[in-house]
Amino acid sequence: MRNILASWVIVGIGYCVAGTEVIQNGGFEAGTTGWDHQGCQTSAEEWDVFSGKASLHVSQRSAEWAGPLQTLDMADIKNEPGGKLRYAIKLHAGDVFQYSWTLKLQTNNGVTYVHLIEEIVHAEDGWKEVEASVDFPQFFDVTSAQLFLEGSPLEAEPLVDGVSLVVGEDTTSGGSWEEQANARIDQIRKSDLSISVELPENVDAANVRVELNHIRHRFPFGTALNGQKIRQCVENGNDDLYCSFAKENFNYVVLENAMKWASVEPNRGQFRYENADATLAWAKDRGMRARGHTLFWAVPHHQTPAWVEALSGSDLVDAVQEHVDNAVSHFGGMVEAWDVNNEMIHGSFFVDQSGDPSIRVKMFQWAHEKDPELLFFVNDYNIIAGNQEAKYRELIQTLLEQGAPISGIGVQGHFGGNPINIDRVTDVIRDLAQFNLPIWVTEFDWAGSNPDHAEHAIQLENFYRLCFSLEEVHGVMMWGFWDQAHWKPEAAIVEGEDLKPNAAGEAYMRLIHSEWNSGDILDQTGDLTFEKRVFQGDYVIRILNGEEVLGEKEISVSEDTLITWP
Repeated sequence: MRNILASWVIVGIGYCVAGTEVIQNGGFEAGTTGWDHQGCQTSAEEWDVFSGKASLHVSQRSAEWAGPLQTLDMADIKNEPGGKLRYAIKLHAGDVFQYSWTLKLQTNNGVTYVHLIEEIVHAEDGWKEVEASVDFPQFFDVTSAQLFLEGSPLEAEPLVDGVSLVVGEDTTSGGSWEEQANARIDQIRKSDLSISVELPENVDAANVRVELNHIRHRFPFGTALNGQKIRQCVENGNDDLYCSFAKENFNYVVLENAMKWASVEPNRGQFRYENADATLAWAKDRGMRARGHTLFWAVPHHQTPAWVEALSGSDLVDAVQEHVDNAVSHFGGMVEAWDVNNEMIHGSFFVDQSGDPSIRVKMFQWAHEKDPELLFFVNDYNIIAGNQEAKYRELIQTLLEQGAPISGIGVQGHFGGNPINIDRVTDVIRDLAQFNLPIWVTEFDWAGSNPDHAEHAIQLENFYRLCFSLEEVHGVMMWGFWDQAHWKPEAAIVEGEDLKPNAAGEAYMRLIHSEWNSGDILDQTGDLTFEKRVFQGDYVIRILNGEEVLGEKEISVSEDTLITWP
């Protein structure tokens, strides 16, 4: 059954949307009609509802995959990139339920499963209303699709109500998302600049203009760098094409590998800082700021030295504290932030190997004690490019409650070849903003398979426009740019020995150097007053009398600014 909605409302919840509703009887007002169950018991009950007359009680679950399910109409979803999932959930029995809404897809090659959303509900939450943009897989050879609820522990008995999955929903009231993003960019990334000029008596005011050169953005548009390649430029005394592209197109850097523990201390007491030191000094000389990546990596066998992985108990704890002291001290004044323990929702090496459940908190505390001025980040993947935001949110909350001085949230953005779901990225960023900490996209790339990079260009431009428009986002780091120095060459924006920008590279450069560049020649708006709303950042202003340069001045704009000359 296909219901085309102009203005559809779930009784009592008040969802008013335009699009196609995929779910039948999502409010359970008709009992369990349209719903089936697997490995459990389900019943429509009236004794505890979120809205309307009934909710669905799920009990006697025999496996993690056990739960209610509904077969979806393929005609509704097969050509859709994603949808908006809404529901309310509460625990009737149990303390916590870690769950997902999952698609079971029957294909010509068998059955596959896709998690649309992963979430957590606690008993103390009561009824918890959830709304999330979800990404669909490609349905090329899918013959049937079922949506079901699964999770753990088995003893949990959830109640669900108001289940809705809408596709084709118009979320652009008030203009397209691009128009809305551009309006936000103008509001939060620009300031009013006013320049008042006093002239010598022999200069005709009518001939005076101001040349405004935009040197760099205040907002970090950064990249990961190969430390060995930058060091070669330093040792050769000139910037090659790789170094030149980096300095001309980015204002912030991070070392891809050269600051990780295995790189800086491969054997205990044997330190190798050369690549990192050379890169950070090179960047500083060019006005580029830097962040550190990463003090530790929670996933086993990921850039943790073999000698460290051989330690356990208090020996490992001592080595961790010693490494904090060494790294934070050595790179003091060279970086503004550190990723502390990378990818904690995907690994727990230091907790498991040390036997110290507080080791993660201590990492942050020791680092903060060593340098209170730095920002110390959590950092993980499958957050904006995936569905594990709930686990991440739970981790951050737990660490904060345990006393970890977290001062930044990093979200990696390693996207595959599908279109980036703008609504979903926005939802996740704004949800994480509840912690009132700066959010950075620490590792961005988009890896498609088409060598012309046309779709790559579209997705890159969309992503940067969105992030630049979100006040919660404090910086975006591209995870490399050259196909010959990239962990995913197909995600690079320049290619070949001559570092020629592909379509994605051209799109990025067009944004940075054209659309978001405030360079201009200003005419007077008043009596020797020159005004423009400009992107926040660093500028060189030159006072011109015809072709003659009367003088110049370097300025920084971070808020509405009045400059006088001389």
